[in-house]
Amino acid sequence: MELAIYALICSLLMLVGLIGVFAPVLPGIPIAWLGLFIYAIGTGFERISVTTIIVFAALTALILILDALAPMLGAKKFQASKYGVLGAFLGLIVGVFVFGVW
Repeated sequence: MELAIYALICSLLMLVGLIGVFAPVLPGIPIAWLGLFIYAIGTGFERISVTTIIVFAALTALILILDALAPMLGAKKFQASKYGVLGAFLGLIVGVFVFGVW
């Protein structure tokens, strides 16, 4: 019964994470990782190993970093002015501190 509860929580978090991939309000990737992590803890890391959790945590962090830096890199790639790249950078900083990582 306990395993079914963990599977249900994991499934709900994965579903919310999937919705979050398309809805910009929700942090989809971290929520999906949280579902994976809760399921791994609930099963005592028998079905999902600690190594898998660490790899997916690193991928989640990489995706969050790239998601934050992509506007600045895109502006530079498509030859925006110095002010355009600066604006993208300032948007990154203000966005992280005002709205948080989520």
